Amino acid sequence: METDFSFSLQVFRGTKPAEVIVIRHSRVLIGNGAHCDIRLDDVGSAREHAELELEGDHVVARALSYQVPPLLNGAPLVGASKLEQGAEIKIIGTRIVVSMVRELNPSGARSPARRALTAIGIAFALLFIPVATYAALNQGGEEPIGPPPPAAPLWEGTVTACKVDAPDQAAHYAVQMRALGDVNRERYPFDIQDGINAARSFEMAAVCQTRAGRKDEAALDEELASEIRGIVDSDYFAHRIRLEHAIESNDARAAYLEVKILRKLTATLHGPYVDWLTMVERRLEFSLREVEKEKTGL
Repeated sequence: METDFSFSLQVFRGTKPAEVIVIRHSRVLIGNGAHCDIRLDDVGSAREHAELELEGDHVVARALSYQVPPLLNGAPLVGASKLEQGAEIKIIGTRIVVSMVRELNPSGARSPARRALTAIGIAFALLFIPVATYAALNQGGEEPIGPPPPAAPLWEGTVTACKVDAPDQAAHYAVQMRALGDVNRERYPFDIQDGINAARSFEMAAVCQTRAGRKDEAALDEELASEIRGIVDSDYFAHRIRLEHAIESNDARAAYLEVKILRKLTATLHGPYVDWLTMVERRLEFSLREVEKEKTGL
């Protein structure tokens, strides 16, 4: 069922940095099984330990194993429970923080509207990000957060040359690249960088198919590359707008979630926009630490 809501997760494993996962389907299975969406490596975890399911405008958590019961906000999770924004599921040493996200386009990730945001729509949305609101997260006497520079482009050209020369080897390599692209595309909801990897794999498959003289297969791989590029570009825009709206609303937790996603998307890029994201991430981390200190009285 199509919905204008999705949910995102921050997964904490011991002292490792949080993994930020954006969910674009309705159910997430958590356990140590190879088929699980979130794999647990904790000793004592079950093959299927818990699940999260999107139901309308909220997420429901269900316990699937009670040998070591999942904890919801510190209390044992029994049966199913509707989650509040920022709810924490803990399974042994793994913590999962759940956040609801309102989608900009309710028609689904693969619809034309999802993949093709018009220039008019983008310009219209940006009109609602007042410059003055970026002072909201000013901390410690630092200069206010200014508006972002122009966003760094995710793509620096396209793949233009096959890595192998012999036509028969190029054909074999193209098959491998398409398979890799398919895997990365499927993993994209759980690791946003895989969307970029998928596009590059399909592009390499296309040029190698061309090298092998297989024009129809090359056209198919080009179409796959174009499709995933459109999806990633739409998500890139959506997360930028959500970050700016969260800063405008002084919602540090929502802003932190968005900036972590954007930092992952732009991990291989450089320039003013990436520097701006780094600065915002630092400010948000400081702000959230201060909030935690106030809660604990430290």
